[in-house]
Amino acid sequence: MDHFNIAASTPPGKGIFIAVEGVDGSGKTTAAKYLVRYLDEQLNAHRPEHDQRKFVHGTREPGDTPFAEAARELFIHAGSISAITATTLITAIRRDHWEKVIRPVIAQGGIVVSDRYLLSTLAYQNAAGGDFINGLHAAVIGKENDMPIIPSLTLFLKVDRDVANKRVADRAEKMVDHYEQLPEEEQLKRLDVYERYLKDINSLTIVTIDANVSEELVRAQIRKFVHEWVIPMIELRNMVALA
Repeated sequence: MDHFNIAASTPPGKGIFIAVEGVDGSGKTTAAKYLVRYLDEQLNAHRPEHDQRKFVHGTREPGDTPFAEAARELFIHAGSISAITATTLITAIRRDHWEKVIRPVIAQGGIVVSDRYLLSTLAYQNAAGGDFINGLHAAVIGKENDMPIIPSLTLFLKVDRDVANKRVADRAEKMVDHYEQLPEEEQLKRLDVYERYLKDINSLTIVTIDANVSEELVRAQIRKFVHEWVIPMIELRNMVALA
């Protein structure tokens, strides 16, 4: 299979970019929102009262800019399009998202938590091929300060097929997202692709948590992720004094 190296991180001294990944039914969006809230609570508890900066910004892909939201609607209602066409559109949305949302926050030393990023493209547009996706990402997204624009940390919610399928089926009537409109067999294919890429990627920047358990137990794992991974990175970069 195509190999993708996700080992690099945001340049030292800048902010932190965290991607939350997982198949539909993993609880990814709920986890991302909780991560933003918990991080915000932790930082607010350890910074001076006069510092009113917004350190933590939650976002999603595709979306969160006027262009991205318009393109998201196009993507959702476009019907059947090829994997290469979909990947090209998603990558253009990501470039706009990077320029207008992610880069400004991390340039100021803040934290961005994104619901989906590159691993989702690798999983959902896998038919385009990993080499094509990686090459397009490198060409369109590019680099900042000679560093690839990829997350500092990726939190992956690992869930069993049966659990994910039941959760998706339980909320089937509420589905509005293109990703969540896929047939069951397509969802399972995406889970397989995620798992293959995770095995192929040899990097400590990807942290996997068990998403088969209750929401409270997932939250406990997220809190552990914050204290074992995110806060040490914050302290290392002197983004805010936590001592």
